[in-house]
Amino acid sequence: MRQVADGITHVRITGNAEMLDRVGMGPVDTTHGPKHVEYLRLDGQRYGGHVMGGGRMFADFDMGAGLRANAALVEQKLGAAGGPVAYINGGYYNALRGADRTVPNHVPIGPVTTSDGASPRSIAVPAGYRDMYQSVSFGDGSRYTAGPVVAENGKAIFPEEALRQKRFQFPSAAIKPGELSHAEHPNARAGAVIPDVPGRGRDYRLAVALSSNESRGPKDTGMTMPEWSRTLARLASLDRDDKGRLPPGGPTPGLGLNHDGGPSAQLGLVTRDRSMLVDARQVGEPRTSTLVAFSPRSEPDQPTWMDPED
Repeated sequence: MRQVADGITHVRITGNAEMLDRVGMGPVDTTHGPKHVEYLRLDGQRYGGHVMGGGRMFADFDMGAGLRANAALVEQKLGAAGGPVAYINGGYYNALRGADRTVPNHVPIGPVTTSDGASPRSIAVPAGYRDMYQSVSFGDGSRYTAGPVVAENGKAIFPEEALRQKRFQFPSAAIKPGELSHAEHPNARAGAVIPDVPGRGRDYRLAVALSSNESRGPKDTGMTMPEWSRTLARLASLDRDDKGRLPPGGPTPGLGLNHDGGPSAQLGLVTRDRSMLVDARQVGEPRTSTLVAFSPRSEPDQPTWMDPED
């Protein structure tokens, strides 16, 4: 664990089932190798979210410049102070045109609104999973959509029993983007814990569970959805005030939301001069259509949860 910027802590955890159980993230299955989790804790009083992208795929060479430009836009709108920008990949997108062959790869699954007020074209959430998706809107009006919600008020809500449902079991045919039938496999994952009312002791946590295997499947070393549910719930339960006390009411009231995973999983922190303080990702160039970024705010943000069809 290390403090990487004012109000931002970076934590890296690698270990077997026994070790992750000791830190409250178990049970997990490490038969095929250790788990690797990294997360950023962002002071809920000092940082707020904003969404960028949806109009093209991101690449390494322009990611830093794009994050800085988007943060500057948010500063103009909300009167924020300059500082580093933390980011995580957002929701699913039309990878390999697998959801809709008539539109490009970068088109997101579910509604997206960016910080400049644009609402790029999107593809509807798959009908069989609409109950599993949520949209999150930030104070600048930007919005992204992802799923499933796996933690609520510090409690895991995607249990092992859910894997008995056929829609969460890996099919013989290819999975279409946005479908959640990969839930039973230990894939690379990404997600965010977003408090209902950020503030002192009510912090954001952006997390990835990375895989050491080149191919996904039942022998991967990421996390199944129930394992990821318990992990995000544990992160939500870690909130304390500056005197080490739980906030009034206990762990963070809010939701833990699963984002796109696999080769999209990426977590980073970039300074205004484009220095990378944190760069956690799957091997290779990141593949994502949207980024959820967090930069300094003059006032705490007010995120809102909503149905993607609203």
